[in-house]
Amino acid sequence: MRRFASLGWCHGGWWFALAALVGCSSATSTGCHPGAYAGAADAGADSAVGDAGHPASPSPIYGPCLADTDCQSGLTCLTPTGSGLPNGQCNRDCTVDDDCVLYENGTAVDGYCLAADPTTGRRLCGRVCQNGIDCERSDGYTCIVINTGTLLETDVCIGVCSDTTCGPGGVCDHQSGRCTTAPATADTGRLIGQSCVPRGQPGATSANACASGHCSGAATYDTMNRPTYTGFNGGSCYTYCVLPLGYNDSTLFDGPSFPQVTCPTGAVCFPD
Repeated sequence: MRRFASLGWCHGGWWFALAALVGCSSATSTGCHPGAYAGAADAGADSAVGDAGHPASPSPIYGPCLADTDCQSGLTCLTPTGSGLPNGQCNRDCTVDDDCVLYENGTAVDGYCLAADPTTGRRLCGRVCQNGIDCERSDGYTCIVINTGTLLETDVCIGVCSDTTCGPGGVCDHQSGRCTTAPATADTGRLIGQSCVPRGQPGATSANACASGHCSGAATYDTMNRPTYTGFNGGSCYTYCVLPLGYNDSTLFDGPSFPQVTCPTGAVCFPD
């Protein structure tokens, strides 16, 4: 059974809470949404850093960076503002999963050669994980399942930015969880908690797409185009969030309110 240590959903509006317990929500009309199944939250430990936020020593693959010189030989730096990844990430182009293995303290950590980026055509590496704790090499990362329901289904680390993880000249777009340049240049689209139609589904247009890139549709469709209704009437935009240390699906309701953490204003984060 998969246990995602700290991934949550940002979501807007309490109307969906009885239908399904998912990610981030708010008491207003904006929030965060799908994501994880939380156990113990990420510790979010940072790697040691030197001057101006650069790592104190060259980082291995998946480690933090602000420039190529921060990475070990053979790796390049995916900078926060260039890639959207919090604290930057040392990475490499790949063709097979073996290109993406991390060797750490004499132990091999599996990697996954991701699908080609639709904009650049590059295939880059993702760190394989079992829960968010596996992703804590640099603050702002947690674990998510990709390729759900296929032979390629696996869990990899993803980044979810905060206001302190985007490096010099960068800001966090809390709708998408990606770092961008200042001033923020978030994609236009529906905001978290607003109605939407997922890309590729009947009726999807640029006008009803989510700025976050994530939409829980009103229905899912099988190969015969037959709908199964989800309970998200009209659909709902969401984004991922990282629960703070100490929050999980057993303790989340112990306090007076849900944590906001990386969610946009008016939204809170909670596990699926």
